[in-house]
Formats: sequence, C-alpha cells, structure tokens
Amino acid sequence: MLTFRAIIDAFTISRLAKLWGLPESHVRTMRARDSIPPEYWPDLFKDPPESIKAVLNSEALKAARRKRFNRQGRNDPIDGVSPSPFPEAAQ
Repeated sequence: MLTFRAIIDAFTISRLAKLWGLPESHVRTMRARDSIPPEYWPDLFKDPPESIKAVLNSEALKAARRKRFNRQGRNDPIDGVSPSPFPEAAQ
C-alpha cells in the first residue's frame, strides 16, 4: 500500500515544498506524521515521479488516509466529502 511517507520520499521534500509554497520543515512534519492534507492532493497528479506514477491515484490516497485514521481509532472525516478534490473525478 502506498503511504504518504513514500509519496513524499518519491517527490522529495524540497520539490513538494516548492510545489505547495511551504517551508521544507512543514513537509518534513507531514512526512513524520505520514499525512498529507487532502487540499494538497490535486497537485500530486500534475507531474508525479515515475517511481509512483502507476500507483498514484485518488483511491490510493484515500486508502492511505483511512489507514492513518484507523490507526488512531477514528473515522476519517473525508469520507463523503463533495465535491471531489481529485482531477479524475471531474472527467
């Protein structure tokens, strides 16, 4: 299963910091927490690294988020959110 930590490693911290306009320290915190907030997800589809391009999709991101919330014994608040933040949903 794809994790947010693996996604950040594939993109690199510096690349994501530039893409999102955030300090690298903030992206390092996301990596440490194994979490990327959903508002940043659409940017991941713009030019993904080859190493994860085949497995990076909205379902993989939702599964990684569910896994994180389940680990904490909480329900994921993103379930049922509309409209979808994912590019393929707009097609």
